[in-house]
Amino acid sequence: MEGSHSGLVRSLGKRVCRKASRVRISPPPPNKNMNYKELIIGAIIGWLVTRIASFCTRAQLSCDSDNGQIFEQEDKKYRFLSIRVVNRPKHFIYRLLNVVFGRVNLDNAKAQVSFTCTTNPNITIKTIYNARWSTTKEPVDYSSGKLDYAQILMPSRDSIFPEENGVINIAIKRDGDDSFYGFNNQSYNKDHWPLYPDFEIKERYCLVNIEILASGRRYHYQSSIINTNKKIENFCLKDL
Repeated sequence: MEGSHSGLVRSLGKRVCRKASRVRISPPPPNKNMNYKELIIGAIIGWLVTRIASFCTRAQLSCDSDNGQIFEQEDKKYRFLSIRVVNRPKHFIYRLLNVVFGRVNLDNAKAQVSFTCTTNPNITIKTIYNARWSTTKEPVDYSSGKLDYAQILMPSRDSIFPEENGVINIAIKRDGDDSFYGFNNQSYNKDHWPLYPDFEIKERYCLVNIEILASGRRYHYQSSIINTNKKIENFCLKDL
């Protein structure tokens, strides 16, 4: 019994301690027939497709003049000139591309307005760096009636969804004055409202250049201002 027991133990020990066989997996052979020309062409095509898709999915804007804002304050009449910005392409090709690639919002857009001479567009009369979107909140605390200087100092920004619009205030004129004035949040200063002296423009005719910056892209629009006399009825924007 003892012999058979020890023999069984030795037999089990040999089985437990037996080394597992090693399996060697050789690496795949190097590809000596790699076509670098195809790789380069594929990279170029991929880059072009990405650029085309980025271009086709950006917001396409349409801009129109708005001469209809007239209001009264302290027995004086004023007229606003504005630009209406619509997130909708004008051209059929861009509309077709929007159907294929989809529509996107114009996010967190800021605007700049510059007034230049009609005879020489390189001569800048006045520049309003932080133009005001009238579709955003006025820089006023409505509960106390006091100015919100934080909003005055910060650039006015707006977001426009597809098929919706935003309005940029361009200029304002008081009935009976020769001059007109550029307009932004600084015009809300109670000492000057609504005519900010630094924004005064005396020209009868001038060009208006609007630059909109959003999502790293720039959009441009140009119009002209007619200011022939003191009447606000003759103060208007004219599309070029």
